Amino acid sequence: MRTNRAVWILIAALLIGLWGCGSAQKVTVTVDKSFATVETQEDCDKLVKEQGYESVTLSEDASQVTYVMTKAKHDELLKTMGEKIREAMKNLEESEDYAFESITVSDDYMTYEAVLDKSESDFAHQLAALGIYYLAEAYRQYSGMESSVLNIIYKDKEGNILFEDSYELGKTESSPEGEEKTEETAEEAPAEEGAVQEQQEEPVPTEEEKTEEAAAPEEDLSSYHQILAESDDYRAELTGIDLNGMLGYTWNVHLENHTDKALMYTAEDVSVDGIMCDAVFAQEVAPGKMANTTINWLRTELSRYNISDPTVVEMKLKIYDSNDWLADPLYFKTVRVAPHGEEAVMTKYFTHENDTALVDNDSIGVYFMGTDPDALMGYSVYLGIENRTDETLTFSADNVSVNGYMCEPYWTDTVAGGKIALSEVTWMKSMLQSAGIEKIDSVEMDLMAYRDFDIMNPVYHGTVSFSTDQQ
Repeated sequence: MRTNRAVWILIAALLIGLWGCGSAQKVTVTVDKSFATVETQEDCDKLVKEQGYESVTLSEDASQVTYVMTKAKHDELLKTMGEKIREAMKNLEESEDYAFESITVSDDYMTYEAVLDKSESDFAHQLAALGIYYLAEAYRQYSGMESSVLNIIYKDKEGNILFEDSYELGKTESSPEGEEKTEETAEEAPAEEGAVQEQQEEPVPTEEEKTEEAAAPEEDLSSYHQILAESDDYRAELTGIDLNGMLGYTWNVHLENHTDKALMYTAEDVSVDGIMCDAVFAQEVAPGKMANTTINWLRTELSRYNISDPTVVEMKLKIYDSNDWLADPLYFKTVRVAPHGEEAVMTKYFTHENDTALVDNDSIGVYFMGTDPDALMGYSVYLGIENRTDETLTFSADNVSVNGYMCEPYWTDTVAGGKIALSEVTWMKSMLQSAGIEKIDSVEMDLMAYRDFDIMNPVYHGTVSFSTDQQ
C-alpha cells in the first residue's frame, strides 16, 4: 500500500544512521534484533572492528543483540537517533501520503503531538502512528530504559483531538492503556445499519452472576502458545496475544526458516469470529534465520463488529519462496485459533433487518447496507456478503452505473467459505465529479461471484440494482 512506504523508509533510515557514532565508563544495552543491522555473530564482530564498540553479541536464539560501548559513544548514538527521529517527523510533515501540518516531539522522544489538515484520523495516519511507535521503541531500547510511556496525539487545526493513545513500552503484558478518540465512530459505519449479531445469544445474567463475573480475573493471553505450522523446513508459532496492541488486536509470532532460500510468510482468507478481517502481516525470513514479529488487526476494523476479544480466528497461512512466486508454496493451509477454547467460540452474522437484498440464494447473500460519502478512498457503498458455500469465492462487478452514468468502482472482494464480509465498493470522487454526481442515488451493476481461477463458471452472475433511499 502506498501509505506504508514512507513509514518504513523512515524506520530504515533511522537504523542505517545509528552506526556512525566514538569517558572510559562503559554502557551496556540489549535490543531486539529487529532494531539492529546484524544477522549473524560474524556481522556483530565486524561491527566491533568498524564502529569501535567494545563488544556486540547476538543472543543464542538470535532474537536480541547486546552492545557494550563507552558512555561518550552511547551519548553520541542517542543524539544521532534523536536527530533521525526529528528528521523522520519532518519527512512525514512534507509527505503527500499524509495530511500532517506539524508534528511536535518532546525532548525525551516519548510524546508526539501532530496537527492534521483534516477533520478526521484515517487508516493512513494510524499506519504513521505505527511508525512512530517503532521509532520510540527503538530509542527506548538503545537508551537503556526498562520501560516508558509513549503518547501519540492527533488534533485538527481547531485543537480538537482526533486520535489519542498511550502505550507502555517495555512491558511484557498488554501495552496500550488508552483508547482511540476520533470523531468518526464505529456507530457511523454501516455495521450498525445492518447490525452484526452473535449467533449464540447469552441469557441476561442475574445480579449474583454479574458479581461473580466482575470478581473473576480476565484470562491472561500474553503467553498463549500454539504451533501454526511446522516441518523440517519451517516453523510458525503463536507465542502470545495482546488485546490492545499498537494497531489493535495483536498476535506475537515466532518464525523459523530451515531452508537455503528466503521464505515469505503471509496470511490469506483471514476471518475473526466468522467475519472477514484483513490482517496486517507479511514477513520475509532469510535462509537459516528466525524472526519474532506480529500479526495485527486494526482496532477500528474490529470495532465495526463490536469485537474486542476475538473468540476464534481462521486464516490460510502461506509460506513460500519469496524469490519464486510461481512455485508451489511450502505451506498453504487453514489454521484455526480459539484462544478461550472451542466452547467459547461465538461467530457473528448480519441481521439484515433494514438492508436491501440484492441476491439471496443457497450459495450467496448480497445486501445493500449503507453509504459513506467521505470514505478514505472516495465515495463508498457498503455491501454485506454471505458466502454460504464451503469454498472461497471472489466477488466483482462490471458494467456499473451510478445515477445512470457509467462509473466503474474500485472493487473486488474475496470471502472464505462459510464466512461473511462487510465489503466496501468505492468510487473515486474525481470520477463522480466528472459525471456531475455529488450524491449516489442509485447503482446498477453486473455482479459476479466465482471460485478462484474459475471465472468462466461463476456461482452467480446477474444484474442487480438498488437505490440508496431504500436504506
